[in-house]
Amino acid sequence: MKKLVFIIVLTLIAACLFAQVGNNTFNTSSWKMLDNAQRAYDEGDVMKAMKLAENARQARIEEFTNAASTMETALIPTAVQRRGDLIPDVRKIWEERKESQAIAILDNALLLHTEEDFNNSITAVCEWYRSRIAYPEAEYLLGKLYMLEGEYDIASDFFRQAIDHSDVLDIQDEKISILYDSAYLDELRNDMNGFEEKLLQIMEYNPDYVEYITSRSSNSYLDAIIRATRRNFTPDKFFLLYRSEYYDTISACIDLASYYSEMGYNDKAFPVSVLAVLTSFTRIYSILKSRNVKYVYTTVEGFFDEAAKHSDVQKWMKDNKVWNSFYVFGKLVLDYQRNESMAKDIFIILNEKCPDSYVKNAASTMLSTME
Repeated sequence: MKKLVFIIVLTLIAACLFAQVGNNTFNTSSWKMLDNAQRAYDEGDVMKAMKLAENARQARIEEFTNAASTMETALIPTAVQRRGDLIPDVRKIWEERKESQAIAILDNALLLHTEEDFNNSITAVCEWYRSRIAYPEAEYLLGKLYMLEGEYDIASDFFRQAIDHSDVLDIQDEKISILYDSAYLDELRNDMNGFEEKLLQIMEYNPDYVEYITSRSSNSYLDAIIRATRRNFTPDKFFLLYRSEYYDTISACIDLASYYSEMGYNDKAFPVSVLAVLTSFTRIYSILKSRNVKYVYTTVEGFFDEAAKHSDVQKWMKDNKVWNSFYVFGKLVLDYQRNESMAKDIFIILNEKCPDSYVKNAASTMLSTME
């Protein structure tokens, strides 16, 4: 879905640019090169995609460097400087002096932003072009391509560049995708510090987690949930009372919880584990309600029974390691929160409802040790 939005945005921007500018007064070939590179990537033509993505990156550098230089040169004449820095005033003198290329470049910027966004400053427009010389979308695609080729060091360097230049992404949320791919590359390279660091950067998009780790009091939403798991809560009541809707961070929550748990860092594992199961539950529940308006949650068992009716939901749960996240949560409820009753209920549910044989057997083993 995000890739589709990205392509649509690129297409609309390009259409506007060619309609407005025309006559090659402002070169915008980089967007087309990247679009073709993405198509080649989707079709599995790695070498063609790599060449086009690198060409797109170089073209973007040239386009925006030339744009900034053209505007700056057009601002040098004394007659222009006397008009000051306001965009309308500079535009008027440029029209008088027939600075058509500088005007076209200004118009391009104003297709994407208003004069108010630039504080009505022509200097700010020039600085905007300078700031956008990098092409993080192309760097991201190159990272994925080199990763496919097994060139992990080169891929890591391109991911790092894309992250460093993420402030100029056309779609800001794409930074999350870059961070995920970079994290999983770090995992492949056995760079677990990098893996953790990238996932924690993704967690910055989860306000509940940010509030929890930055709050100096115990009044955050996540704090309240954690306290609730120390009491004699049943899983049914727990999932009835609490929700979390920051879906982009689901995988980060699940993977951090698993990683921290394996490392024995239970104090770090439990907060993300709570968010992992709550966010997964909330996402699935929203899908179930959209397909069956009569469905109302009452028990976790009934919830899993309803989810089992939808093969795509089951696939999503398997692909995103949701079953394992519930197991990790149950184990942490037992080991970290010392709530044996709630943990036992979770393991019973997993033993009865989980289609994943590994998780099912692990839950069964936990039940055996608790008897």
